[in-house]
Amino acid sequence: MAGGLWAVFWDGPLDGDTRTALAERLGPEDRARFAAFPSGCGKPTERGRQFLLSRALLAFALEETLRGREPPILAKDAGGRPFLPEWPGLFLSLSHTAGAAVLALSDAPVGVDVERLRAIPPRLGRDFAGGEETFWRRWTAAEAAAKREGRGAGALLPLGRGGLPEVPGARPLSLWPDCAAALAGEGAFPIRTLTAEELAK
Repeated sequence: MAGGLWAVFWDGPLDGDTRTALAERLGPEDRARFAAFPSGCGKPTERGRQFLLSRALLAFALEETLRGREPPILAKDAGGRPFLPEWPGLFLSLSHTAGAAVLALSDAPVGVDVERLRAIPPRLGRDFAGGEETFWRRWTAAEAAAKREGRGAGALLPLGRGGLPEVPGARPLSLWPDCAAALAGEGAFPIRTLTAEELAK
C-alpha cells in the first residue's frame, strides 16, 4: 500500500453497547488506559471517547488493510512518534479532537492532524489576525508537517508575532464542516469515513 486515511466522527456520548464493542477492539493495555479515564455518571468524558475511538480506528484500519487479527501494540520512539513494532515498515500518524479522529497509514513517513474549529487559545495565537478557521487550517498543516518529520506540536511554539505561515508539502483535508485537518505525505491517500456506530460493528 502507498497510503490511506481513516476518519471517524461522533456527536456526544456513546451508548453502552457501542462503547463495549469499541473497547473489544483494543488490546489489554489500551483497555486498561481507557478504563482509567475520568467518567461522569458512569460514562467516559470527551477525552476518554477520543482515546477509545482513535485506538479502535487504528485496530479497524489494520484489520482492513493488513488483515491483522490481534489488537495492535502502539509504541513511541525517542522523539515521541508512534510506531507499530509488529510492522516496522509501516508508518502511521494519529490525531483526535472533540468529536473526530483521523489516522494515516503509509509505507513512508506521514503526518496528519485534525482540530475542531474553536476560539484560538491566547498562548497559541495572541497576535494572529486571520480568524479562527484560517488559524486552525494553518495549525493543522504545520502540525502534520512536524509529525511527518518526527517532531510534535511543541516544535511549532512559540509562534511569534507573524503567527503561522503557509506550510508547503501539507495539504488540507475536507473531512467535516466543523473541523480543520491536514495531511503531510506523498502520493494518493484514499479516505474511509466512518461513524462511531459503524466502527463498532
